[in-house]
Amino acid sequence: MFLSSNKHFGTAPTTPKPIHRLALCMALAAPCLAAAWAQAPAASIEPVTVQVCGQPVTYTTVPQRVVTHEVGITEMFLHLGLGDKFVGYSGMGDKKLVAAEYRPWLDKAVMLSKAYMNLETLVGSGADFMFAGWTYGFQDDALTPALLADYGISSYVLTESCIRKFDRKAVALQDTFDDMLNLGKIFR
Repeated sequence: MFLSSNKHFGTAPTTPKPIHRLALCMALAAPCLAAAWAQAPAASIEPVTVQVCGQPVTYTTVPQRVVTHEVGITEMFLHLGLGDKFVGYSGMGDKKLVAAEYRPWLDKAVMLSKAYMNLETLVGSGADFMFAGWTYGFQDDALTPALLADYGISSYVLTESCIRKFDRKAVALQDTFDDMLNLGKIFR
């Protein structure tokens, strides 16, 4: 950081005083501390409630370790800038199916399954949140949001997929906007 000689000013720099060292350490540590604090679980965050398949679901914490299922869901999650919370994915056998701009995030995460994920794998990943859809990720005879809740894993069901499980109007582009807004609220 200091030059051994200072040709431009004709004198060598002086040894920094202890108070200057402390200020320098604080200045260098501040970004690291801020990043660590931002990633720490939010214990006192205000709960948020969003509609999931027409039902209110309340999230009391901001998820920190997220698993997604399927290409489109993974891309939506990463497009929202949430890659720092992305730890695993399933439902895609080839990373080339994902847009090139998101592939570096897949390289940092764990592929939990090329097809459907099972409960043991999901729990073993340490995930605290799963983002999937009905019949692509969630299935009545395998993983359901209710089953995951029993293991302390919250979830969000892609709105367009709710038509496979519940009576509702036809799928619409608005579903995608609603999902993005809901995820924004959950990951506030």
